[in-house]
Amino acid sequence: MTNLAAISASFRVAGESSAGDGGHITVVLGCFDALLSRGLKQILHEDRSLRIIGADLDSVALEHAVASRAPRVAILDEAI
Repeated sequence: MTNLAAISASFRVAGESSAGDGGHITVVLGCFDALLSRGLKQILHEDRSLRIIGADLDSVALEHAVASRAPRVAILDEAI
């Protein structure tokens, strides 16, 4: 079980500073079932305004990505 509150707090603090990505909306994805993960990535790649900066991240990697890369959006599996 991850500390979702810590990830959420990091996201609120870090989420303000992702303007250095060429105007793209940056997205990180947590771990999902393989089929769901593939579908999410495919759908998100079709939108040119989005940039996936991390995918299939476990809780530790997700927390690090949020703190260091400051994505605008994080899509999480409720099981995390």
